[in-house]
Amino acid sequence: MLRLMSGAVVIGASLALVAPPAFAAPGEPVTIASDRGLYGTTDPTFDGVFRQSIAILGLDAAGASIPASAVGWLVGQQCDSGAFMAYRAETTEPCPEPDPVAFTGPDSNSTALAALALSVVGETEAADVAMSWLLAQQVRGGGWAYLPGSAVDTSSTGFALAAVRALNPEGTRSVIRDATNFLRRAETNCSADVADRFGMPYQPGLLPDTFSSSQSLLGLADAFPVKEQAQRRGLPRTECREDGRVDNTRAGVARWLARQLNANDGALPNTYDPTSIDWNSTALSILGLVAARTAGNATAKATDTLATNIEDYIGSAEGDRPAALGTSVMVAVSTGNNPRDFGGTDLIRRLQDARQR
Repeated sequence: MLRLMSGAVVIGASLALVAPPAFAAPGEPVTIASDRGLYGTTDPTFDGVFRQSIAILGLDAAGASIPASAVGWLVGQQCDSGAFMAYRAETTEPCPEPDPVAFTGPDSNSTALAALALSVVGETEAADVAMSWLLAQQVRGGGWAYLPGSAVDTSSTGFALAAVRALNPEGTRSVIRDATNFLRRAETNCSADVADRFGMPYQPGLLPDTFSSSQSLLGLADAFPVKEQAQRRGLPRTECREDGRVDNTRAGVARWLARQLNANDGALPNTYDPTSIDWNSTALSILGLVAARTAGNATAKATDTLATNIEDYIGSAEGDRPAALGTSVMVAVSTGNNPRDFGGTDLIRRLQDARQR
């Protein structure tokens, strides 16, 4: 159950894990005075900080303006400890302690993304305090859990590692080494079926999946801040060591994702429903592959497919998805495309129009 709940929150999905607030029906736009500056009008209970951070990162990557109200909203969500939770409806009240049973409280994913977003807009003090909290949550084995006290997972570790690499606080060489080693141990090794080899499972011992692999690669490939980079066209090379493990974890995960993209016309299947497409993992895999500077052919195919189906990713009956828009902007920037005309869509304008005023 934890896996499904973590996945829903991490990707900013609208799946309701608990009852929605009493003042809003499911899917009904929520406009609260304290939410001025928040991107998106749907209930932010499960993804407010996540979608705000991704939106800011996307606008920064494109060199677009980021209003003070958007930054102010994110700063106002920070807990006294420096951490972030998915959303604080009452920012005058202290944040609760992390509760893995109730699935509430500050989490590593929201904190990692918020630290990244705050760092690019010059809120260095808030970013540093967030990073300090995040570093303190790394477990002895090198990984991070979504909520402190719950089981560590590769997706949360990927986001946390990406933030640590980007902010590069002093004295974190061992933090990066241990996180990378955790992912190396979790990676599906050479004793598995050929189709599964090199992919990343959500937790060690499970089957690899696109959700976990795409998010792990963000940390392994040092994906933030996003920028355009040249890529080698072919698949990355990796080999099996004598102990059966993969000799290059980053190359292995990149290779597995690229093969999945090539086999599925440039789109990754949904981890929880293989008959449908996971556009979020598809977009994140592009960011990871560009940062890894490899698998250019698969990246180009995935980018074309995403652009062709961009409305399926960014739009919904309740309104545009800010996290999807921000991620799509980063995809466009990283692949040398115009975010103001990506699949015929002006992603920047759509994202700016999604801000609550």
